[in-house]
Amino acid sequence: VGGSQTTTAAEAEAKVIGFATHLARALELRSGAVDVATYCCGVAAGLEGRKADEFNPLSARDAHIMLQLKRTLEACTGRAHGYNSEPPCRKRLSLIVRTGLEVGKAVRNPDCLPNLKGLQHCGEGRLAGRVSRTTARAAAAAAEERLLRPAVDRCVAKLQGLEHGSEVA
Repeated sequence: VGGSQTTTAAEAEAKVIGFATHLARALELRSGAVDVATYCCGVAAGLEGRKADEFNPLSARDAHIMLQLKRTLEACTGRAHGYNSEPPCRKRLSLIVRTGLEVGKAVRNPDCLPNLKGLQHCGEGRLAGRVSRTTARAAAAAAEERLLRPAVDRCVAKLQGLEHGSEVA
């Protein structure tokens, strides 16, 4: 009566569980140098969150991701917020994001990724269908093998150097 609705404890709990499940699907936790660097590089390369046969690093979506990573790097280095002192984790975060940007630029460069030539004249949406899935899959595999994995290995080695650098001094 009067349009008010009452919620039982079971209904409230079901809503909370539903929200928690939805939130858990949206959030991911990455820990450890290898996982974090791999994820960042994969996002920058356009490999994370999509199937290999949909790989197209020349898309507008991926260009926007690169812009976001550049802004993240600015925030990590403190330039965006005018820190008076060094921001926390500046060296580590900026190294990871910078490595991601390097991989992102490399996957868009046909000199670094010759397989890119098969994707260059194809766009997004209705034009994306012109790229064969085999071509996209081969380019994604080459990007991961030639660019992403070696960059992650270098990044992890540098992170380990930062971690153990104080022990040497």
